[in-house]
Amino acid sequence: MAATHHHIQAIVDATRSVCEMMLRLPVSFTSPRLTSTQSHDVQGIVGLSGDATGSVTIGLDRASAEALATALVGAPIKCGSSHCDDAIGELTNLIVGAAKTRFPEPDVRIGCPRVESPSTRSNGSPDGAQVTAFSCSIGDATMHIEVALRSLKPLAADPHAA
Repeated sequence: MAATHHHIQAIVDATRSVCEMMLRLPVSFTSPRLTSTQSHDVQGIVGLSGDATGSVTIGLDRASAEALATALVGAPIKCGSSHCDDAIGELTNLIVGAAKTRFPEPDVRIGCPRVESPSTRSNGSPDGAQVTAFSCSIGDATMHIEVALRSLKPLAADPHAA
């Protein structure tokens, strides 16, 4: 089963909470849509295992990566530096960690975050997983979020499903 309304809402809520609390920036979202994975200048990726498998990818252009890393750390950070990679990895970890506590599956584990650039890109989508993507504006930055998730545990009927 692909990501449900519950999974997407958990990630939206976690993103809003983490960014407003940790970055102190306003957040607004676009509507989720099914898509194929996209390429970004910087990607933070966290894998999921257990009752739900897949990955959550945070995609950013260079300017957005710098802006969000700088807001998180509180000092200017340049994209491509190890400090920027660390900050984007931590931001991705915070969002996915907060979201997983809201997932309907009781046993979902998250892996360590990894940060990739176009030269280090790998395929983060598990076989058979649909990718649901949405974007959000965080201050002047734009974050693209891709959820490639497959639930391995039958869930109760989704009251939001059409």
